[in-house]
Amino acid sequence: MPEPSTPEKSAIEVALLTMRELALHADGDRYARALVMDEIEAARCEVERDNARMAEANALLARASAELSALRQELEEARAERDFLYRVFRLGGFDRHPEIWWRTDGEYAPVTIFVNCNDLFWWASADCERLTPENIGLWEQAYSDLDALLRDEPRTPENQTDGPVRKAWLARGTRRISIMSCVDWLFCARVRGMRPQGACYPSDAPEVWPLFDACGPERPTGHGNPCKPGEYVRRALGEEERA
Repeated sequence: MPEPSTPEKSAIEVALLTMRELALHADGDRYARALVMDEIEAARCEVERDNARMAEANALLARASAELSALRQELEEARAERDFLYRVFRLGGFDRHPEIWWRTDGEYAPVTIFVNCNDLFWWASADCERLTPENIGLWEQAYSDLDALLRDEPRTPENQTDGPVRKAWLARGTRRISIMSCVDWLFCARVRGMRPQGACYPSDAPEVWPLFDACGPERPTGHGNPCKPGEYVRRALGEEERA
């Protein structure tokens, strides 16, 4: 086979060189693509790590938010309990109400308030009603209703001087004590929706009777309620007179 001429030889060499350059460029492209793919994969992994860190941060934030909400709820409950106890201690002067008791043990913790109503509804019975944030308004209303029957009168020079004015003032004060002493009973009767037994209707404060009557339907006399209103005192007086 004859040797190619010089121009032909040069063309072949150029073609070979071009093919080598193209091959090198192809290898370079593959290398570049590989680098780009590696960078894309690294970026994807970094994004996944960022997403995982973000998810963990969001979970921590959610837990912190839940704990904060729980603390706020506990704080609100503590404030409500404190405000309720303040209202209890202000019930017309706490020292005047020996019928208000409390327990702090077991199921009654931290504190549960009771209003004693032994014998109020049934003869010879032990009984009580819970005083709660939901019904303390009934107690306060009972106090207001009784207070409206006979207002407290302040001391004045006239009623502090011996004489008819002072005597009448003392009589009204004694009557007011009888009226206001019914506040715990009136509260319990309203909570229970039931009239007291007839023997507990105060003979020295008949003004209170309509308030007791409004607490529930009329009760028949019998076991646990042996007397009609006012009858117990009349029986006692009759027995004293016979004696």
